[in-house]
Amino acid sequence: MNRTKASIWVLIAATFFGLVSLLVKIAYAVGMSAELVIGMQSIVGTSLLLVVGLQDWRNVVQVPHKTKLILMFGGVISSLTSVFYYQSLSLLPASLAIILLFQFTWIGVLLESLTKKQMPKWNQLLSVSVILVGTIFSADLSWTELREISIAGILLGLGSAFTYSSMIFVSGNVANDLTVRAKTVWMTLGSFIMIMTFYPPIEAFQANDFTSTIWMWGLAIGICGVAIPYFMFNTAVRYVGSGLTSILGSLELPVVIICSAFVLHEDVTWIRWVGVFLILIGVVIAEIKWKRKKPVSPIMQEEQIEKIRANML
Repeated sequence: MNRTKASIWVLIAATFFGLVSLLVKIAYAVGMSAELVIGMQSIVGTSLLLVVGLQDWRNVVQVPHKTKLILMFGGVISSLTSVFYYQSLSLLPASLAIILLFQFTWIGVLLESLTKKQMPKWNQLLSVSVILVGTIFSADLSWTELREISIAGILLGLGSAFTYSSMIFVSGNVANDLTVRAKTVWMTLGSFIMIMTFYPPIEAFQANDFTSTIWMWGLAIGICGVAIPYFMFNTAVRYVGSGLTSILGSLELPVVIICSAFVLHEDVTWIRWVGVFLILIGVVIAEIKWKRKKPVSPIMQEEQIEKIRANML
């Protein structure tokens, strides 16, 4: 897989994450709780990824025990993103919670910079700045909402940003010698164990009806929130790096706003559309490659001129 294709896969994964917000809103509207949504998402997503992992089962079971534990810990961190973010939504205005979550853009770039011991590229720094400004515009916070600030909510929101960027970092920097299926299986198992410990969807099994609303929306959220993005992130991040993946992952917010406008028919102000535009510009900036032309010495210039004259003759 080349870098361009890998970047496209990250953008597709971010798009599916954005669709999850739409599906969760609908699930809430039909009576599902946050705990039930988290549990169903984990059961469905993990089951689908285990089925995919069966195609590479020999490599899955041969992963060293230490590596298994590291990957499972990465899965636990990933599952905490949903837990922290959903809890912050219960304490803060949704627009402020999304701003806190989107701090993962610069956290991801910082983590990569610290581990590689090198400064981020100039276009990454510019991209993160533009995306963060776009996020503020997209949130369209009012002064009334800013006064309704909960310290616990802020800490949870920042926690979701840190765990999200940490998940991307683990995906891109741990056990890259493994096959994608083997790596994905152990990460999702770690996430599954953590979620089932604290958010078991008991209500879903008490219903005794696998065609019920709970299972229908659980299937949709599990596919879009776990199965597809987990597999695509783990496949692509090793080719583009965790820093750029964090930046490209910001496409999630424009998807949320577009779905809110055209699917949920919510009133989206022009300020939020400006924010969407800025985030898209930030993503493009991150992908720009500037190549400096090497200066040509006078001797080389004379040689090139002589070659051109000889060809003309």
